Amino acid sequence: MTQNQVESAQSTQTHEEPPRPLRTVRGLRSLPRAEGPDVSHASRFKLSDVYARECCHPDCYAPPFHDVASQVPLCEPHLFDVFKATNRFLNSKKAREQEYQLLPLGADQLLGPCVECGHAGFLTEHADQEVFCHNPDCGYNAQVQDFYKARRDLLLARAGRLSVVYYCRFRDRIKIGTSTNLQNRFPNLTSEEIVGFEFGGVTLERSRHRKFQTWRMHHEWFELSPPVRAHINEVTSLAA
Repeated sequence: MTQNQVESAQSTQTHEEPPRPLRTVRGLRSLPRAEGPDVSHASRFKLSDVYARECCHPDCYAPPFHDVASQVPLCEPHLFDVFKATNRFLNSKKAREQEYQLLPLGADQLLGPCVECGHAGFLTEHADQEVFCHNPDCGYNAQVQDFYKARRDLLLARAGRLSVVYYCRFRDRIKIGTSTNLQNRFPNLTSEEIVGFEFGGVTLERSRHRKFQTWRMHHEWFELSPPVRAHINEVTSLAA
């Protein structure tokens, strides 16, 4: 090999782009790593509290669209791809048959049962301080404070002096506890805290704690994760 050939080969190696490192969850690097089988609360973190640095779409390293970076780390082109695919699905025959629909802008889903039909999973709270039930057989709506007070009174009356496992919400967390007299235990319970209950005692309470151990934050408090939310809506229905 001549001197020129050697220099050419060295130049090629020098300018060769190094391989990209493997991406961690949502493109984040240097995340805390838990040690051992018992993950302490201090080592846990919420992905919604941090911003991803890259689009989470496979083989895309573009920065995420800033307005939704902490919820859905997608770049702007891939975000609109998802939007178009979602619209196609919502207009499909399957979506119409199963009554899929987008929530109105500014609407939040509420946990627990409706005070009129008793079904859980159909309630939304809107920016105008109104609550709506989207159960096709119901159509209930009321002002937020009126709804919370009516549901609190209904739940406490239904629970009575029976042994129950109750679910109380505080912001983005849920307390799973037990009581044999829910009304006396929470005489000053704020209207927005209690979201439902199921009949049972300490055995059922411990079973729920084990089931959601992954999302335990402290003692009886759990992160309001999608599995926890789905469970509450499943077991707290008051429908006959």
